[in-house]
Amino acid sequence: MASIHTHVETFGLAERLDLVTKVTAKAAMRSATRRVTARGRTLARGMAPSKTGIGKKGIVSKNRSAGTLFIGRVYPSGPHAHIMKWQDQGTGERHKRDGQPTGEIEPQYFFERASMILDKEAPGIFDDAISAALAGII
Repeated sequence: MASIHTHVETFGLAERLDLVTKVTAKAAMRSATRRVTARGRTLARGMAPSKTGIGKKGIVSKNRSAGTLFIGRVYPSGPHAHIMKWQDQGTGERHKRDGQPTGEIEPQYFFERASMILDKEAPGIFDDAISAALAGII
């Protein structure tokens, strides 16, 4: 399925989070998760083919948390989600019922490319959020 999956390595971040209260640590992680998913949505929309403006608006993000687990998703939604999935992953050779070929859609892999960029940026975003929590801004 066309969506962005990013895992953040937390080496060193946990020790820094121990320096603040649990409430402040949760607020920092929730803020960082929101910023990462917003950045992922922006990257995916920017890399999507330009002829699908209405499809670009259908790339949405959602955040949720359960205890100490914070999840952010970026995925296509809405009435044109299937078009964005086709453009991301491509289609095979298509044809009409009578066998007449109608072509195929070449895969663009814009969700995968956005995910690779986000993998590099996410640790810095989390580090900034933890630094803000330590400074008392959050």
